[in-house]
Amino acid sequence: MAVKRGNGCIVNPIVPGRVIAGTFGMAAFAVALVSGLWVGNPAASILSRALVSLMLCYTLGVMVGAICEHVVREHLARYKATHPVPQADSALKRVTEPTSSERAA
Repeated sequence: MAVKRGNGCIVNPIVPGRVIAGTFGMAAFAVALVSGLWVGNPAASILSRALVSLMLCYTLGVMVGAICEHVVREHLARYKATHPVPQADSALKRVTEPTSSERAA
C-alpha cells in the first residue's frame, strides 16, 4: 500500500517495519555464525543455530517495527493536529491585501 505525498514522493508505510525486522534477523544470524566459528563448533550446528536465531529475531524485529510504526504514526497525527497547514486562499489574501499604511495613503 503506497502513499503519495504532496511533494510527489511515494512512501510505503510498511517498509520501516520490514527493514527493522530484517536487520534484527541478519544481525542475529551474523552473531550466531561468528560466535559458532569462534568456539569451533561443527558447521551443521553453527548453521542450524544461526537459522533459528535468524527466525526468532526476525519475529522480534517484526514486533519492534510494528511498535515503532505505530509510535511514529501517532506522533505525526498529533503534530498535524497541533500544527495545521493554512489554506492557500487565506495565505494569498494576506499577501495581496494592502497594509494599514498603504490604505492610509
